[in-house]
Amino acid sequence: MTLSERYGPAILALPPASGFSLSAYLVPLAVAIGLLLLGIVLLIPFVAWYLGVSLWAALMMDISIVAFYLIYAFVFNIAYDRVFPLPRPGAHDRTVTRALPA
Repeated sequence: MTLSERYGPAILALPPASGFSLSAYLVPLAVAIGLLLLGIVLLIPFVAWYLGVSLWAALMMDISIVAFYLIYAFVFNIAYDRVFPLPRPGAHDRTVTRALPA
């Protein structure tokens, strides 16, 4: 039994984008941005020292890697969804199930 079957379609609703419920949208975004900035502040000086390059060059390398990965992940996910699409609603109703032996 799925959650929507048990509790109705309201369980799938988004929280309202106002008042305290707005934090459901803002807190994850703030945490993600904060962790990215913390990683930059802590790791860029180390990378610059290790590679023997300037802070600016290390920052540009970091931005290049992030941009590459962003594009790669987007294209990979689109391709994966095309190769392995989600089953149509109701398709699982026609599957044959077998009882386990007692």
